[in-house]
Amino acid sequence: MEQAASNRQQAMNRYLWNAEAGRYENYNFVTGQRISLNDASNAYALWAGVAENSSGNPQAQRILASLTALERRGGLMSSEVMDSKGQWDGAHGWPPDHLVAVLGAERYGFNQFADRLANKWLDTNIKIYRQHGTLPESVDVLTQDIPAPSSDRYPTVVVRGQPFAWNAATCTVMALRNQELEAAP
Repeated sequence: MEQAASNRQQAMNRYLWNAEAGRYENYNFVTGQRISLNDASNAYALWAGVAENSSGNPQAQRILASLTALERRGGLMSSEVMDSKGQWDGAHGWPPDHLVAVLGAERYGFNQFADRLANKWLDTNIKIYRQHGTLPESVDVLTQDIPAPSSDRYPTVVVRGQPFAWNAATCTVMALRNQELEAAP
């Protein structure tokens, strides 16, 4: 199993790592090219523990910088693309990206970033809950509100009084994490 994990890590670095940009990128299997785009999926390399963090190869620190570039007052933008019709682009903040980013940052000792991001996500969702009585499927990290409807994509799932499960779970994990940190000596 260790050899298989090592092979996967080597393949990720060969096909997905952009050393010049300092981030992992998506890969187009049809063209055989990486898609040069900064997006929140970089956090998964930290979460999975595949990023190198040695002085000679500071992948993890460079990934943190790419994630920090996506950070806004309400959390992480999905990507740097603001004019896309895609729901996983721009100001959309998604619960799994936030949870993975917080846990991945902690794994590498980037606790200040993890704390800040967890608090931004919780604060944004508390604000939305107070205003709308629910936790939505995703949030707008610029306005700290439910994303505005668009005819270009399906609407954000919002059911008053019925929180969206993955956001409720993410908020619960982050709140419990914060309680544990506060209780620690």
